[in-house]
Amino acid sequence: MSNGSFLVYGAGAWGTAIATQLSRSSQKVILSSFDKNNLLNIKHHQENKKYLPGFMLPKEISVEPYANNLVEQVGSVVVCVKSPYFLDTVSLFKETIGNKNFFWATKGFDPETGGLFSAVVERTLGKTTPYAVISGPTFARELAEGKPAAITLATNNIHSPAVLAKQMSNKSLRVYLSDDPAGVQLGGGLKNIVAIAAGVSDALKMGANARAALVTRGLSEIKLLGKKLGGDEKTFMGLSGMGDLMLSCT
Repeated sequence: MSNGSFLVYGAGAWGTAIATQLSRSSQKVILSSFDKNNLLNIKHHQENKKYLPGFMLPKEISVEPYANNLVEQVGSVVVCVKSPYFLDTVSLFKETIGNKNFFWATKGFDPETGGLFSAVVERTLGKTTPYAVISGPTFARELAEGKPAAITLATNNIHSPAVLAKQMSNKSLRVYLSDDPAGVQLGGGLKNIVAIAAGVSDALKMGANARAALVTRGLSEIKLLGKKLGGDEKTFMGLSGMGDLMLSCT
């Protein structure tokens, strides 16, 4: 099966948006989840009324309850679940992933260890599993509606990643490559701390000057800490670092 086909696991707003974008550029997209009732509702209404109401899904997306044979039909799996469910979701694919590409668009850190999700993937699926992290400044509804956006696909062990990035891109979505999965994960997780602080600043009516100073100094600290934790400093000035931070703080 070509790498241009995808199983998106996680039918929340983010998973639905990712599936919608991929359906605009790939050969086959399957949307699945642990929530069978929500999947049935999506399939019946052609709309995710629970998490992304008011947006009709493209008919090209196949909505199916999870079964092992779904993985056999695609070239790549994309996990879009909240961080507390990441380990259980990765474990779901332990016996079926084989040499398929394993992606995730979950941001944050492993709740059990505080480590990166890539460590969870390597520990659970094995270090030879080709994997990548998807991250960048994107709101789910805008992504689903096809408004212009750019994301990062970070991997250092997938064969021909440039071909894959091209297959995932379309007229409204540009997929940029990175060979720094650690930096991309750190940028997507650490920016949340600064975003919370920016929200507190706004709630206290401290003004735009304070928010600008906070975000700028916050980015500087993300770069310093991220580099110490194994990321490339340049990564934090890209889409998954500064880009995501700007979107979250405005």
